[in-house]
Amino acid sequence: MDDSEAILTDIFSVSKPTGLNSLTAGLADAFLQDVATAGGGLQIVYEDAQVEDVGFTTGNGYGVIRIPFPLSLNAVPNTWSLD
Repeated sequence: MDDSEAILTDIFSVSKPTGLNSLTAGLADAFLQDVATAGGGLQIVYEDAQVEDVGFTTGNGYGVIRIPFPLSLNAVPNTWSLD
């Protein structure tokens, strides 16, 4: 089993946008609480080392190539600073 990963972004932080309804505001609050518990930072990571089939589809005069590239959003300690 290959346990490799590719970190695609530096650590970044997120905040809740304004104007959410009660359901989406609650989901955003829960997400932000989970991120804060994990250390306050996020990174986008590619963890799947297996090769998947590339798909090709046509429609409406366009060709579309599907390249599976599953990404994960990992909550991590936010250690980034300008110091």
